[in-house]
Amino acid sequence: MHTPALLTLLTSLLAFTYAAPAETQAEGIATLEVRITNWKASGGCRSDWRNRCYEACVSEKRAHGCGSGGVSSSIDSGSCSLADRVRLRSHCKCSC
Repeated sequence: MHTPALLTLLTSLLAFTYAAPAETQAEGIATLEVRITNWKASGGCRSDWRNRCYEACVSEKRAHGCGSGGVSSSIDSGSCSLADRVRLRSHCKCSC
């Protein structure tokens, strides 16, 4: 076989190898869109979120369009004022 013909054959095989899986992958994968909603529970900066943050998120989830999905909660003082943080106050952050 001649060198130019061999190079053409190898180039064609490489091009086919890289193109073929992408086409079959695109056909077999369904698109799934995940939407995460975040919000602060009503009540503002407080010092007593520890015992009620999760419950507040669960009670507000439908108002934020979460439907029947799961809810998670966390307590964060970063968005409170400096004076509130000194007094150990924090926000309850929710997501679904």
